[in-house]
Amino acid sequence: MNQIKNERRKINRFLSRGQAFALLRGRHPIVGRIRDISPSGLSFQYLTDFLAEEDSEEDSEEAEVSIFREHFHLNNISCTVVYDITDYTFLDFRITKKRCGIKFIRVTPSQFSRIRYFMSLYAKKRPTCLHFLQKTDYIF
Repeated sequence: MNQIKNERRKINRFLSRGQAFALLRGRHPIVGRIRDISPSGLSFQYLTDFLAEEDSEEDSEEAEVSIFREHFHLNNISCTVVYDITDYTFLDFRITKKRCGIKFIRVTPSQFSRIRYFMSLYAKKRPTCLHFLQKTDYIF
């Protein structure tokens, strides 16, 4: 698993419990399972074609993200992609599992309240120093 070179988070992230998803609308729409979330951003994992774009660890153009889970959805949060890196490549299937980190920008008070509500229901605290691969990370 790749490590992010320079950890830039200033706020603790919380691991997602259960199946919650993010839809990133940018150059190419991407849907993936949320790994962790904070009031300032989130990261998610997704599967893509083996020949997908190269990894990136730089802030990119502005995009929008939506968060959804059964009985919950929050649409059109402005964001930027902070990184988009390869976690694992399944050579036999020509598929790559990637991890994408986004930073929320220009969050409205209503969106901020909904993010906090989502976190209270569907997130659990994790120490910021733990960056190891967990058994559940193999399951998409």
